Amino acid sequence: MNTRTHGIDVLLVIDAAHIKNVYGPNQEPAHPVRVAPDCLFMICAGSRGIACTQDAEEPGIRAKAGDSVFLRGTSMQGNADDAVILYKVRPASGGCVFERFKANAFLRAYTVRPDPDSPDHNGLPALKSEASFLSFESKVKALGNEVLEMTFALYAFNATRTRQEPYGYYSCNRIVTIC
Repeated sequence: MNTRTHGIDVLLVIDAAHIKNVYGPNQEPAHPVRVAPDCLFMICAGSRGIACTQDAEEPGIRAKAGDSVFLRGTSMQGNADDAVILYKVRPASGGCVFERFKANAFLRAYTVRPDPDSPDHNGLPALKSEASFLSFESKVKALGNEVLEMTFALYAFNATRTRQEPYGYYSCNRIVTIC
């Protein structure tokens, strides 16, 4: 097994439709509504092997002390309809497994997106555009379980479906196992 430190990417996929149906709107970013963990799915790449647990309630990541973990968020629709912006991640239980999470915002000048007017209506050739991205990074301090509080903004289309507008602010606690 590789002993060097490396990066582990975790994509948080939020079921925005479920949140809108069950919890409704909330316009208070400083007071996010707590949502159940069944509306948040975690996809991991770069783990040091197969996840150590397959339990959806307690996702597991194979890592070593010193490895970096990067969290990013999106909606089930890939932010095309409802959109999610993760704006805070912190340990909610003691902070023994992860160091403090820090936000990393960056701009990519030459990203691609599908061309809606492409000749074959398949998005190709792609259009070049500028895009902003945000991730939250932490280093693994030790093996064990940690409850992470992940806080996010949810945007939904307005009545005319011409732009995404703030719908609400929510947080979700998930146990993450580092093994």
